[in-house]
Order: sequence, then structure tokens, then C-alpha cells
Amino acid sequence: MILLKNGCAYSGLNVELPQIVPYLLVYTDLVLTDDPRCIETAKITYKQYLKGLDNE
Repeated sequence: MILLKNGCAYSGLNVELPQIVPYLLVYTDLVLTDDPRCIETAKITYKQYLKGLDNE
């Protein structure tokens, strides 16, 4: 899990959080930033949560 706070990523947290924002919105926002780190996070988000949804 990766949490973002003020543009900084925190990973490895062992907590359960409710899904507040749809993954597609998160993916889109990350892609549109044009920041290489955000693009990489968008790729991970796509692989983990969105890949295959277009086939349903």
C-alpha cells in the first residue's frame, strides 16, 4: 500500500483503509502529472487494480 501526503509516498504501512477514491481516478490523476515517479505509480496501480477491467 502506498499513501501520499503532500506529494511524498509512504509505503509498507500495515493498516486497512477504506477505498475513498476510485482507482481509475487515482490512475488518471497520476498519469496527468507528467512526473516520472507518478507515472511509475500509475503503472503499478493499473497492474494491481485496473488491468482486465476493460474485458468485463
